[in-house]
Amino acid sequence: MPPDNPFVGRAGAKPEIWSYGHRNAQGLALHPASGKLWEHEHGPRGGDEINIIEKGKNYGWPVIGFGIDYSGAKIHESTRKDGMEQPVHYWVPSIAPSGMAFYTGDLFPAWRGNLFVGALAAQLLVRLELDGDKVVKEERLLQDLRERIRDVRQGPDGALWLVTDSASGRILRVWRRRSELLPVVGARDRADVLMSPAQLGSKEALWLKRNNDKTCAQRAPAS
Repeated sequence: MPPDNPFVGRAGAKPEIWSYGHRNAQGLALHPASGKLWEHEHGPRGGDEINIIEKGKNYGWPVIGFGIDYSGAKIHESTRKDGMEQPVHYWVPSIAPSGMAFYTGDLFPAWRGNLFVGALAAQLLVRLELDGDKVVKEERLLQDLRERIRDVRQGPDGALWLVTDSASGRILRVWRRRSELLPVVGARDRADVLMSPAQLGSKEALWLKRNNDKTCAQRAPAS
């Protein structure tokens, strides 16, 4: 047990606790520049949150929050209280966030430094633009896939890799031809060809187009 954990030696507290007041954590990622630990968690009905986790801090659950019980009943005292941290970003209604990654690659220069979050209930990929520790813009991508996105990671080539959550779940690679210098894929993209599970490893792809830009979500090749 690290001796500098915030609750080491405190009566009635478990020494392994780093922070508390979380509900249902689903994603963790270290900011590539600051090294800060970012986390997201599910709320009940509404109130999914992104937090920056700091030593010994209380993040409020169940005293404060932005959601309600599944029955519609009130859960929280309020949305803020002294001594409890506010989220960096939250969603009402819930999107059910799952998986998160900071983008540092060269394949999508306009996305560098952005935070990507998968969504289960909302069935999309969220792109968040940041200014320091603040979220300044949200864009919702790949909605036409109609897939529960369980995880998102950046590959060594700068592509984004997604894992979908279903009985016929898929691994998708989101990439861009380096010869294309037009704007990156946006929230109104449409799916032209959707591959079936039997096509795993084929050369067919799911093309997503906005204007003349070509960004592609493609099945990973079979090993």
